[in-house]
Amino acid sequence: MDSSSSDSDDSDLQVLAQLSDWDDDEGDCGEIAFVELSKSFLRTDFMASLSDAEFTFRFRMNKESVESLLNEIMPFVKVKSRRNNGIPPLHQLLLALRFYALGAMLKSVAEFVGVSQSSACRIVADISTVLARLYSKYINLHARTTLDFYNIAQFPRVCGVIGCTHVPIQCPSSTMGEEYRNAQCDDGVLGNCWLLGDNAYPNRPYLLTPVYNPSTAQEVRYNEAHIQTRRAIGRAFAVWKRRFPVISLTMRLSLDNIQAVIIATAVLYNICINHNIEDVPPEVELPDENEIAATAENVQSSENDLRNRQHLIANFF
Repeated sequence: MDSSSSDSDDSDLQVLAQLSDWDDDEGDCGEIAFVELSKSFLRTDFMASLSDAEFTFRFRMNKESVESLLNEIMPFVKVKSRRNNGIPPLHQLLLALRFYALGAMLKSVAEFVGVSQSSACRIVADISTVLARLYSKYINLHARTTLDFYNIAQFPRVCGVIGCTHVPIQCPSSTMGEEYRNAQCDDGVLGNCWLLGDNAYPNRPYLLTPVYNPSTAQEVRYNEAHIQTRRAIGRAFAVWKRRFPVISLTMRLSLDNIQAVIIATAVLYNICINHNIEDVPPEVELPDENEIAATAENVQSSENDLRNRQHLIANFF
């Protein structure tokens, strides 16, 4: 097996920063050049050597779910090419899972699974891209969840909850915010249902926010039901980040690879739910969340949208 000789000065974060710029030349990982030396790695059979609990803690998923996922992605995982040096698909998947569990500690991830650091670079991006392609299968807006949301706090016609969580990244060099706005809801995709969001969002025909400074009993009841129902998204974000700490730590990757990692871990989060895998504590220390609290009604809310909200409050709460 090949092994990188740049173990001292070049940090793992510098290596990861260039994930999107690889070419197919052996030993080249973007701008970080590696002198590859011959060295043998012993690849451990983690399925056999770790207990179920240890396996789940190290890889954030249990053995059954990993085997199922491996079978699903097998046709898309490269094996016989210079990009992964013949590293088996299972070890590629486990390496990516270790990266999601430890964040940017690429050297530790590479050594744990038994590959060179340069190979780890390539595998993280390849597997993240493969997992992200499962988005449409595991992530979708369900059309029949209004009853489930109603049973939380009796808030009617809620089909989803939208919230904000911060994924630290290295600041892009250009301004591309508009490219990340979703306009589907403006086109009426939700029908006569609503999303719930906090006051960081404007009221829209499809999005309801709390009343700032409620002055009536009905407005208070509306806010209480709104908050209780909206808590679902906060719990989801908390579990997601505990299970895959990489999205709580600063990712110094290209935007394409950042998106792949975020979507990949979201896919894995839903797979964990489908397999009833218990929440596991993080293996690394996570930073405190500094959510931005809105202090006033969003000025972008139109008078018509606010009247529609008041109509709901008057007739239901």
